[in-house]
Amino acid sequence: MTKLKKLRLEKRMTVTHLAKLTGIAQSSITEIENGKHEPTLSKAILLARAFEMPVEDLFDHICRSSQKKSTSKATV
Repeated sequence: MTKLKKLRLEKRMTVTHLAKLTGIAQSSITEIENGKHEPTLSKAILLARAFEMPVEDLFDHICRSSQKKSTSKATV
């Protein structure tokens, strides 16, 4: 379960409510929660704001992945 989905469920928030709060389509939120797609930066910011937390805390798995890629590119 992604951190996004876990937080949403902890706050007893529906996908519909989160979609209305952020302006992001329900289908997009579901795909992000199920790990089918990574959010765009703008969507990540909107979702993080909805949970009043930094983007890097909500999507730390993406941030770590990006850091590993940039580190491996830098050492080549």
